[in-house]
Amino acid sequence: MRDVVIEDINETRANLDHINNHEDPREFFRVLQPLGYRLPDAAKPVFDKVIDRLAARRGTPVNLLDLGASYGIDAAILKYDLSVGELYSHWSQSHLERTEPAEIISLDHRFFAALRKKRDITVTGIDMAPKAIEFALKAGLLDAGFAANLEAEALPAAGREALADIDLVITTGCVGKVTARSFERLLPAMTKAEKPWFANFVLRTVAFDDVAAKLAEHGYVTEKLEDTSFIQRRFADRGEREEVMAALEARALNPLPLEEKGLMVAEFFLSRPRDEAEAMPLETLMAR
Repeated sequence: MRDVVIEDINETRANLDHINNHEDPREFFRVLQPLGYRLPDAAKPVFDKVIDRLAARRGTPVNLLDLGASYGIDAAILKYDLSVGELYSHWSQSHLERTEPAEIISLDHRFFAALRKKRDITVTGIDMAPKAIEFALKAGLLDAGFAANLEAEALPAAGREALADIDLVITTGCVGKVTARSFERLLPAMTKAEKPWFANFVLRTVAFDDVAAKLAEHGYVTEKLEDTSFIQRRFADRGEREEVMAALEARALNPLPLEEKGLMVAEFFLSRPRDEAEAMPLETLMAR
């Protein structure tokens, strides 16, 4: 089994909510760096293949929606070929420790604007945390975005317009907190003739069945990337370890060696329209 790395179970996710809605990402990285958070790095080679294949198939640059976009970390990594380690270094510089958030935003806007883009993509972000989304927009990481809790409310009118041309929806650890209800509210807004693909990294503590079933109602086939583990981070403490083991037991899953070693593990699911999934199975797509 190939090992890569990821994070987040609902109980503990709630305990980390305080880092998700600051005016800049410094606290987010300060808390998660000791836990070895690196899901975006683990997800990057998979997303790269999906994006490149989708762009080749559609013949146009990919319009991407990051559901649970937070501070735009996935956008930074996919647009500029950065790593989580480089972002840790960037946002933990000692001379920025006492810098006001407004100045951080200004510095980051200049920093990212000066970088050479890896590929021509646009990234729209949705997150429940308004300050995180505002940062990602002002720093230039997101091309569009808005704060919304699609578990509790309908997609706002401005959101429907922003999502009309989406080609690919990604998530990196938010499924569970985000359920099939959110996907159901997204689908009618994405009105492009060629339906978008959905690329989801889902913790093993969370079942993807309900989301896959909702997508199937709209003509999608979901495939799981077999025999591949993606590590998100280390358990925060013994209590989280117990929660993870209990969640796995509730799903009738045996812990993987990585989980027994104290690591949060996720799996990758790709959902596509039936004809596209049959034309190139996930295993073939990943092998190219």
